[in-house]
Amino acid sequence: MPVLHAGVSSVGIFPAERLDGLRDQVCGRGVTAALPLGEADTLFTGSPHDGMRPLSELASWSVS
Repeated sequence: MPVLHAGVSSVGIFPAERLDGLRDQVCGRGVTAALPLGEADTLFTGSPHDGMRPLSELASWSVS
């Protein structure tokens, strides 16, 4: 936890069962995505990615 800050965009957590217990602590330090390890590349409609920079500037993307 000491190395997590708002400059860290995603954190992979293993095993996935620990995600619920750690999500608030991780995101409370400014991290915008706490996901099961290996799933950080999963995209969803409107997610910040190449070609969507203006949209990502207008919204705060927090996922879990």
